Amino acid sequence: MKRPSRSWRSPLDNPASAVLGTIALPLDGLKRKTLDRFFRGIRGDSEVPPPFAYGAGRFSPTGRGERAVPTTALAKACARYFVLIMVDEFRTSQMCHACRRRLQAVAKRSADGTIHEVRGLRRCCSTECKRVSFKDRDHNAALNILRCSREAQRPQYLSRNTEQPGLRNPFFMLRGDSASGISGRATSMLN
Repeated sequence: MKRPSRSWRSPLDNPASAVLGTIALPLDGLKRKTLDRFFRGIRGDSEVPPPFAYGAGRFSPTGRGERAVPTTALAKACARYFVLIMVDEFRTSQMCHACRRRLQAVAKRSADGTIHEVRGLRRCCSTECKRVSFKDRDHNAALNILRCSREAQRPQYLSRNTEQPGLRNPFFMLRGDSASGISGRATSMLN
């Protein structure tokens, strides 16, 4: 008797795929339970579902070895407990939430002399933000998303049709040997 070709075999013929199939179903159920518990904890005991501003980013990761965030599954889980307001994330992490100006990336020179951007850290160059000039990129984006969800019309500084002037100095260079790097003296790096 002739065996069927490899492409016609059932996935259950392979013991490894059968085991993986039995593991995948409980894991999906655990993920859903975990998300439901998380969003139930945020909502609390309110009878009317409160509004929840959610960034509508649909882009792939930019870093090597990074995975995309499962935004669709999170949005669906969130929509079961809140009134979901999807907000366009355009420029929310690039513009300062306080003074509405463009933020500079922060860079640091490593021991071997190469310059690396400090991930997630931005600096505002305006005099309005002089006291707190360093901003966390994600926190800044969350505040801008909140502003977009509360206002009737998207703020002009976050709209797609606004020309934003380029920065003269694309990086803010940190100097010093401190552990965090921020307490060292900082100077602007010229092109």
